[in-house]
Formats: sequence, C-alpha cells, structure tokens
Amino acid sequence: MRRFPSSLPSGFALIAVLWMLILISALAVGAATTSQTETRLAANVLAVAQARHLAEGGILVAVKQLIESDARAQRCLDGRVFSSMTLDQSEVDISVRDEAGKIDLNEAAQPLLRGLFSAAGKDPQEADALADAVLDWRDGDHERSPNGAEDSDYRLSKLGHGAKDARFESIYELLSVKGITRELFDRIRDDITVHSRVPTIDPKSATALALAAVPGYQNQVAREYVALRGSIANCADVPPPPLLPSAALYLGPSPGLSFTISAAATIDGAHFTRQAIVGLTFRRDEPFQILGWGVRARSPNVSTNESP
Repeated sequence: MRRFPSSLPSGFALIAVLWMLILISALAVGAATTSQTETRLAANVLAVAQARHLAEGGILVAVKQLIESDARAQRCLDGRVFSSMTLDQSEVDISVRDEAGKIDLNEAAQPLLRGLFSAAGKDPQEADALADAVLDWRDGDHERSPNGAEDSDYRLSKLGHGAKDARFESIYELLSVKGITRELFDRIRDDITVHSRVPTIDPKSATALALAAVPGYQNQVAREYVALRGSIANCADVPPPPLLPSAALYLGPSPGLSFTISAAATIDGAHFTRQAIVGLTFRRDEPFQILGWGVRARSPNVSTNESP
C-alpha cells in the first residue's frame, strides 16, 4: 500500500509561508488604502460643510445689504455679481436677481405668456394653446379658454389630474400643465416666478428671453438691450428699452420686494452654491422671509443637488 507523506516537503512549506506573507501584505495595503480613502472623504465632507456655511453667510450678508441700502435703484440686480467677500480666507461671490425681472405665472396676461412660449421656440398656435392652458390652470372656474385646457382635456390626455383652478404656488407646478414638457420648462425656468406679484416685468433685471416675450420685441432687440445694460455699472443710468406702444402694458418698475440670491463659496477644492428666494418685509420683528431654497455642492468626492 502506498503511503502519503505525513508532512509537506520544505519547499512547499516555504511557498505557503510566502503566500501567507503576500496575503497579509495585501490586507495591510487594503486597510491603509481604505483608511486613506475614508480620511479623504471625511475631509471632503468637512470642506463641503464649511463651504455651505460660508455660502449661507453670504446669503444673509446680501439680505442685510438689500434691506439697508438706500441706493437699491442704482444697484444692478440682474444676476451679475452683487458683491464679493472673504470669510475665513475663502472667497464668496454673491449675485442678486430681482424677481420682478421674471414673468409671474399668476399675474401675467395672456399675450405675455404667449410671448414667453413663442420666445422659447414654440410656433404661434402652440404658444397660444400653452398660454391659455396656464390661464385655465390658475383661474378659479371650469370654463375653458379658447385654446386652453380644463378637467375634461386632462382626462382625455390621461394625465391623472385636472386643472388646479387656483394660483401657482411654485414654478414647478407648471410641469403639471397640459402641454408643458420638461425640456420647455428647463428652457424658461429662470424667466418665470410666482413671487413678483406684478403683471409686468422690470427691464432692468429681465433676461433677453423674458424681454423677447414682450409683444413687439424681437429676440435681437432683447439681446441688444441686455448687452447694453450689462456694459453699464450703475443701473440708474440704464436707459429704458425701445418704447413701443405694444410693449407699454407689459413693462414696469420693480416693487423691490423679492429677489433670488446666489452665494458661491469655495474651500479646499469643494464648491458650494446656496440659492435663496427672499422676500423683504421691512418689519422690525421679521425683516425678510425665505421663500425658497436651492443647493448645489461639488467636491472631488462629494456632490449634493436640491431644488427650491
């Protein structure tokens, strides 16, 4: 009968020991790599947190400046840099845009809404239908506008809901209006609001697309005016856009009560932008209100995105 050796030859034992050493080394390297990765992630999370607090501080600084400023009419509140500051050796850039430069979904008349959708690329028939659908969504009755949409139209489209028949509480409600696609919404989202509470737009803070929505204005005229405005530092010196009879009903000064403020902070490679829609009340007990928040954070290994 053949007998098997009771122990492995010394050569096999040496190989086994070597493999054990390699395995232990691999585990040690893996543990060190994991530790380094966790350390980097912790540092990135900390940097984002610090940048977040700096950005939020920037929002409050801008609110204070808006409340206390006696020269708001001279400041350019069209989205350009409003102020810059250094906090804890980190830069914070702040921009402010007056909500009155946007088209209010609750207040705008049908021609201005139609012009908005037309400026966004819709043909006249589509733009007319979308504007009427917005009117039917926000009014309190069940009577269909000539080209609009009431409950029966939503049922036929199998959207799972009817017209709201009440005011828009958020611009994101526009996505529920019949005919509004995500692509179209993304095209106009920076030019619509529910916070200005005026039926007109202020040309001093309107974008080219918002101005092109005004009856009588063409895209080229709007772009040229916005370019001219951008070349002037003191917005009290900005001339009005071309005074066309068809445009007079849709242009007006800002009440100066609601603003979108963006504060961007960078620290240790992490970038964080805090956006807030702020309503000024000028009351002693509550001089302002936060109407909406938005967040965008970026670091090498940490990312956060939210919508207001």
